[in-house]
Amino acid sequence: MNVIAVACVRDEFDVIEAFVRHNLAYANRLIVLDNGSSDGTRDVLDALQGEGLPLDVLSDPSPGKQLSKRMTMLMRDHAVRRHGADWVLPLDADEFVTVAGDGPLVPEGASVDQPLRLTWLSYLPDVSDDPAEVNPVVRIRHRLMDEPEQRVIKVFVPGKLAGCAGAVLEPGNHEFSLAGRVCPSAPHDRACLAHFPVRSRGQFVAKTVIGNLQNLVMAFHDPRWGAHHRTYYDLLQRDPHAFSSDFASWLRTHHVYQFCRGRSAMPEPLAYRGGPLCYTPLSNEAAQSWKPILHYARDLARRYGLLKESLTEDQQVSLEQQVDVFAFLRQQLDLREQSIFQHGQPAQLQQHIHAAELRLQALERQHQQQLQAADLRAQALEQQRQEQVRQANGQLQTLTQQLQTAEAHLREAQQREAQQREAYLREAYLREAHLREAHLRMETQRLDRELRHSLTWRVGRLALWPARVLRRGWYQCRSAVASLR
Repeated sequence: MNVIAVACVRDEFDVIEAFVRHNLAYANRLIVLDNGSSDGTRDVLDALQGEGLPLDVLSDPSPGKQLSKRMTMLMRDHAVRRHGADWVLPLDADEFVTVAGDGPLVPEGASVDQPLRLTWLSYLPDVSDDPAEVNPVVRIRHRLMDEPEQRVIKVFVPGKLAGCAGAVLEPGNHEFSLAGRVCPSAPHDRACLAHFPVRSRGQFVAKTVIGNLQNLVMAFHDPRWGAHHRTYYDLLQRDPHAFSSDFASWLRTHHVYQFCRGRSAMPEPLAYRGGPLCYTPLSNEAAQSWKPILHYARDLARRYGLLKESLTEDQQVSLEQQVDVFAFLRQQLDLREQSIFQHGQPAQLQQHIHAAELRLQALERQHQQQLQAADLRAQALEQQRQEQVRQANGQLQTLTQQLQTAEAHLREAQQREAQQREAYLREAYLREAHLREAHLRMETQRLDRELRHSLTWRVGRLALWPARVLRRGWYQCRSAVASLR
């Protein structure tokens, strides 16, 4: 049975290695989409992939908690179409599969026409946890004795349904819908998901802040999405030291996620099947919280700056006004939601809230249209910039070619000049040698003439005349004697 698990993660450095190693004991392959992590999560994923584990790592750094869209894409395009999944298991990075008796994850005889639902086993930190233990799912050993009455479920989808047109994983992977209708799910009797949403104070602060900002980035979203993030984000705004005391005890006195106030916990550690961790050091809580928060804030500021620069002056003013109105309406809706939670839901108040939500949706649609226009303008500017870059590159290439041609001509001219200089020097040397030779010959002739006309020459000739006469006579006698013989 080909079981493919899919997950979308962001800044889960403390748990991502344990998540991958453990869940691959139940799934044939794990596909993880990294949503712009800045705390080292992507480095750990790349290292695990380098080990040869059946792990696919994708990237989408765009802001906004588009969880349904991203998870649906992973389920349909990658798990089913690329890897031929028989079953698709959508997971969060803090969810660990556990099966009673270590049996197969897919029960025998399970229908492929209906999703299965897996319930949570909720784990939370305790004062008895070993702070030196790096693996959070080994360190955190206590889980709730009794889960909330309406237990949170996650769907386990057959590949036959996951590959259909119109198949959608709803936000949080709590439901699966087909052609706009939620498909009923059947209970899984032997498998659960051990859930570790809160692992340390630093991780909880980062998750709260970034989770709330991820929801605010999306112009159109259900106000009920991320209510838990918004609640504790507001608490941090009012009191930055809200979580600075005994964090484990604080969790038990507040309604954090499904950790309802007053619920007791019992020691029941997860049967971890991932083996030792190789890339997860013991992290500092301050770095674990502030590093991803600051990185996300910087990313939002850069994107906002680029968006604002692509708008005209009138559009910038309109954008600021829309943001102010949107913030005011959101504040009013939050106040009324708190009032409803405290005093019930009067019909008149519900009507006012509904009307405000409609106005807010209309405002968000207008705001979205302006953003789309700004995006088009930004795309046009980007295309214009790319065209200018292409033209500049073309001009640079032309100038480079001209420069290379000029350098070649210069080298040829220098070579010709060197050859001409060498020929000139050779000719000058030969001319000078000829002149010296002619001068020497003339000087020799002059000296010879002077010698012949000198008294010494004449006296010498007279002194040598008898000797010449005797030599001539001796030659004549020797010739005569030779003839007589």
